[in-house]
Amino acid sequence: MRKRKKSKLLLVGGSVTLLTVVALSGWALGRSSRKANQEVPASQSIKTSITTIPQTEVPASQVPITTPKTTPPSTIAENPSETPTPNGMQLEQLMNGDFSSIEGVWVDGYGQTLTFGPTGLIDGRGSVQSLKATSWGTARGYLVTDDIGGAVLEFLPAGTVFPDHVYPGESEEEIRITDASDHQKERIWLAHDFSQIGDNVNFFYRQN
Repeated sequence: MRKRKKSKLLLVGGSVTLLTVVALSGWALGRSSRKANQEVPASQSIKTSITTIPQTEVPASQVPITTPKTTPPSTIAENPSETPTPNGMQLEQLMNGDFSSIEGVWVDGYGQTLTFGPTGLIDGRGSVQSLKATSWGTARGYLVTDDIGGAVLEFLPAGTVFPDHVYPGESEEEIRITDASDHQKERIWLAHDFSQIGDNVNFFYRQN
């Protein structure tokens, strides 16, 4: 009888001891957990989650197409009537028999005149023949008449200059003749000797 009571007491005591150990262990673990939570740095207690946004592909047919704005090139009217007409003496036309660019009356220093129409001289003084371009930018030909033969005729646009003419003098010295005309104006030179370029009276100027 005493042995049973003793066994029961041992069993009850062991149970109490086991419960006590479990309770103490749970209290210790809870305390440790709370302490650990209190000692964790704030920088490590917050974790930032990064959410990746999935990329969606847009069908090519739905992609808007932007057309760059361009300024259309300016258009120039190609109306022949609006094409500017060249002014002044036109050598190419003269050599082709068109004298419209020098129409009118031309007068030299002696008062002699040359009158041109669209096709040439219209004053009865003869005809202009064999016009050819020179290397100094003029056109040279001949004025041919029935009564006095012919003379050298040269057309000089504004800005052109006769080259100097050099010929030997009586004492074997060279004589140089320079163009004495007004280079800023259109001129017509008519003479028999190139030494005459040294005198402005031998040049014809357009009469205003």
